[in-house]
Amino acid sequence: MSGSIRGFRFRFYPTLKQRRYLARAFGTARYVFNWGLAANREAYAERQESIGFVQLSRRLTASRTEKPWLAEVDRQVQTQALRDLDRAYQNFFMKRSKFPRFKSRHGTQSVRFVFDHRHAGKVSAWAKRVLVLPGIGECRIADSLEAWPHMPVLVTVRRDACGDYWISYVTEAPALEAAPDRMIGVDVGITDLAVTSEGWKSGRMIGLRDKAAQLRRYQRRVSRRAKGSKRRSEAKRRLARLHRWIADARKDFTHKVSAHIASSANVVVMETLNIAGMLKNHNLARSLSDAAMSELHRQINYK
Repeated sequence: MSGSIRGFRFRFYPTLKQRRYLARAFGTARYVFNWGLAANREAYAERQESIGFVQLSRRLTASRTEKPWLAEVDRQVQTQALRDLDRAYQNFFMKRSKFPRFKSRHGTQSVRFVFDHRHAGKVSAWAKRVLVLPGIGECRIADSLEAWPHMPVLVTVRRDACGDYWISYVTEAPALEAAPDRMIGVDVGITDLAVTSEGWKSGRMIGLRDKAAQLRRYQRRVSRRAKGSKRRSEAKRRLARLHRWIADARKDFTHKVSAHIASSANVVVMETLNIAGMLKNHNLARSLSDAAMSELHRQINYK
C-alpha cells in the first residue's frame, strides 16, 4: 500500500551558535514579510494594484546591495517569507482568513527552509538519520528519525512563546490499515464529544475547568507586573506554558477520538452545526470551546 502524507513535530535543542543564527533568521524573515506587505498596501493605496510574488522577489534582489545584512541569512528564508505573504493574500481573497497583518518581534517566530534533495551533504546525513539545515548545521532533536525513511521537502523551525524551539515538516508516512467496509453516523455534543451510531461514546476532556481558573490567576500576575521587567517576562512565559499545555491536551484528545472514528468505518456521516452561531450563547461558549467540535470535524475529514 502507498503511504500517506503526514506532518511531524519534534522538539529542537539548538546550541548557542544556532540560536544566534536563528535570531537573525527570524528577524530577516519578519522584515521581508513586513516589507512586502507594506509595498503591497502602498501600491494598492496609490495605484489600485497589487504586487505579486515574482515582482517582490525582483525588488528584494535589487535592494540587497543597499541592505548587505540580508546576506547573513540563507536566501531561502527570505524567499519563503515572500511565499508566506503570497499565500496569506490568497487565503484572504478566498475568504479563508483575515487580511494579512504585520508580524511582531514578540511572541511566536518561525522560518522555513527548503530541504534540497540534490544536496549530497544533506542526503548523506539523512541516510544516517541526521537532519542538516542551511546555516544551522546538524539539528539535535528529541525524537528519533529512524521510522521515517522519506526525506522532507519543507522544514519549519519555530520558537514558541515559551522560548522553546520546534522543528516540523511534512513527509510520506507508512499507510494506515484500511477501515472496514461499513458506514456509521456520529453525533457531537458537550457531555460526550462524539457518539457513534454503534453506541460508542468518547466522553469529554476533564480538568480544563481547573486549568481555566489557573489561567485567570496567571493572567492577573502578568497584568500586575511592571512592563519591561524580568518578573513580567517570567510571568508571561509561565502563562504561555499553560496555554501550550491546554492546546496540546485538547489536540491530543481530539486526535484520539478522530482516529478511532476514522478507523471504524470507511463512510462517516456527521451532523452539520453552526459552531460560530452557537458560541454567541454565553452560557455554552466555554463548554463549546473546550469540546473543539470544529477541530473534530476537520480531523475526521482529512483522516
